[in-house]
Amino acid sequence: MGENGMKESPILKKYVENGDVVGICVSGGLDSKTVALRLRLAGVKVKCFTADIGQPDEEDVNDVIKKMAPCGVETVVVDLKKEIAEGAFEAVAAQAMYDGGYWQSTGIGRYVTARGLLQAMKKAGCTVLSHGATGRGNDQVRFERYVNVMDPSFKVYAPWRDPVLLEEFPGRSQMLSFLQKHGIDHKIVSQASKRYSTDANICGLSNEAEDLESMQTPITIVNPVMGVWPKDAPDKQEEITLKSLG
Repeated sequence: MGENGMKESPILKKYVENGDVVGICVSGGLDSKTVALRLRLAGVKVKCFTADIGQPDEEDVNDVIKKMAPCGVETVVVDLKKEIAEGAFEAVAAQAMYDGGYWQSTGIGRYVTARGLLQAMKKAGCTVLSHGATGRGNDQVRFERYVNVMDPSFKVYAPWRDPVLLEEFPGRSQMLSFLQKHGIDHKIVSQASKRYSTDANICGLSNEAEDLESMQTPITIVNPVMGVWPKDAPDKQEEITLKSLG
């Protein structure tokens, strides 16, 4: 056990011994707070970063700074709206879609985020990028592949593949208890108000998980946010022009 009564993680111990500064990609959510506080209590030097990619589902991206502050960490908001807009034009030009119907807005957002935050982390003296992707999704591959290609010398830490952290935090209740133990409150959004997850940026918005995993659930439970359902759209054609200012 370490000084804080927590099981020692060999990975985190090595970062401490090397004097590494870990830059954590955060959203201000439960996972972000848990990981940031857990690393800091393990003696790891931590700095937090979040990307402003014009996400329409967030009222103010700067709220992330306030959400992370109780964990005793500094959070930097990196403005990447110009970069994600350029990515949107590239996607339209390439007609980048999954199976001809699902625009690659989320995938492009991951690349823009990884590239922008990596640059910001390097300027801030970080030597490790930490992401909160689980060990069973494609985001872990995206983040790590992009970082490895852009700077092979930069290390990547995936807390949800660290056996010690997985043992400590097998679920949300353990994370909440951990934060409460250290005097940090975290409000859980009522599942009744939204029964799916949303991932958005200036290019587009995707919804998945929870109730949407069932074929019995109608897609109309989703709030389109960036548009309307076809049945609610005006019954007339409209022409638009996309123009890059770059």
